Amino acid sequence: KTRNRSKAVNMMATEAQSMPTDSIESPTGFSLEDDQQLLRELNQKKYKDQAVWFLNAFWKPLFENNRDEAEVVWFALSKCVELDPRSEEGNELDQFSSHRLLEKVDKALTVIELRETLAEIDLDRNKSMSLTEFL
Repeated sequence: KTRNRSKAVNMMATEAQSMPTDSIESPTGFSLEDDQQLLRELNQKKYKDQAVWFLNAFWKPLFENNRDEAEVVWFALSKCVELDPRSEEGNELDQFSSHRLLEKVDKALTVIELRETLAEIDLDRNKSMSLTEFL
């Protein structure tokens, strides 16, 4: 379920990136550039802060009636902390660690599938994956 939700979010982001940005109004009421800046700022937060933000932001639509799904967020958080050499101080995984996370949470991927999946997930295109981008 987490992977399907991430793909849906990434499809919307991909569509938004292909549109001219001068006239786009996002659902938040900010411009697309503002939303991208907010995402960059969120991605710089430690994993735990990203998880708390995500749970708070999506509690009612995603987690209020499905507490088990919230546990997926905490499981992903624990795996990010485990895989990142910076542990709890980390905020994004490099490509190798991202691959390991995807294998632990989702399934094993070939190198080509990994690159395609990371391209979908890495919304800020910095070749790293934050917990927020993963979710």
